[in-house]
Amino acid sequence: MYKLAVFPNDPLYLYFQKGEVKDRYWNPQNLFNEVHIISLCERDIEPEKMQRVAGQAKLFIHSIGRPSIVTLPLYFNRAFRIMNEVKPDLVKAHHPWHAGSLGVYCARKLGIPSVISIHNPIDEQRIRERRLVLYLAKLLEYYCFPRVDVVVAMTEYLKRYSVRMGARRNVVIFNRVYLEQFRPKSNHRLNGVPKILSVGRLDGQKYQECLIRAVVDLNVTLTLIGQGEMKRYLKDLVKELGIKNKVTFIDSVVNKDIDRYYQNTDIFAIATHYEGFCIPILEAMASCLPIVASNIPSISEILGGTGFLVDNEAASFREKLIKLIESEDLRSELGRRARARAETIDGDKMEGLEADLYRELLAK
Repeated sequence: MYKLAVFPNDPLYLYFQKGEVKDRYWNPQNLFNEVHIISLCERDIEPEKMQRVAGQAKLFIHSIGRPSIVTLPLYFNRAFRIMNEVKPDLVKAHHPWHAGSLGVYCARKLGIPSVISIHNPIDEQRIRERRLVLYLAKLLEYYCFPRVDVVVAMTEYLKRYSVRMGARRNVVIFNRVYLEQFRPKSNHRLNGVPKILSVGRLDGQKYQECLIRAVVDLNVTLTLIGQGEMKRYLKDLVKELGIKNKVTFIDSVVNKDIDRYYQNTDIFAIATHYEGFCIPILEAMASCLPIVASNIPSISEILGGTGFLVDNEAASFREKLIKLIESEDLRSELGRRARARAETIDGDKMEGLEADLYRELLAK
């Protein structure tokens, strides 16, 4: 019987609110019999609402409170007391900050292997956000990267950072998107007004404003799925531009239902300043959709030349959207190529790679 301890970067209730509860997310191939989640908040969600992430394993949630950079040292003993009772066989942590430092510390003290996954381009985030706490967090990275057994990067682009930071072993395993959930579109004929879909948080990292401005003069509809602090600003912008009849806001869609939205659209578009991976891109590819996206390294790596990459300018997005709207053959060709690319990085393959990595570490 194997036990896994997980240190997520965010409280679990946020995963639930955003609809990001995915099958076996923390138990690839049902390798573990127990999954213990160390939640960094005072009180988290009920385990039954998150059971899917543990697959067939028993799920336990241990809330220890939300540390800051200043109070983090107080939480090391708190986390270790729980880990010493649980006695896990392996520790998985998300991000080399609060969660990562606690996870690596506990794993080393227990003498068990540890894995950190990185999902965001940390240097890019520091450049764009310029918050003091992001620079202080580098101290945690200096602690984590040389001490963790394996760093799992979501892309080669992210891997380069962990290599520079001195991680002993680095592997790339893409985020999991299962093709069986996303049926390819049967045809790419337009049925009425062309429909454009974008999925992503409404925050400063993303750039939905660019998409909104891109469709001002187009006879299309734009659906934005996501929630965040930019929602009020974006809604006011839509009203100011006089296109309320074109743009629809949807706060969240549970993961098991998201495929219906991809099926019911003609073009997928996403504007963003930086990404570590970008799951919606891969979901759109799996759905056989033509894609227009920001020209940034991680998205370019995922797309693999199967969609349009453009500058973060409304005119650039508008130009490619018009091209796709005017040509069914182009929509069909890009959609077919995107699906073929997605098949090479299917979720089952990625899940197998992660499970094999854990088996290797457990064997040692």
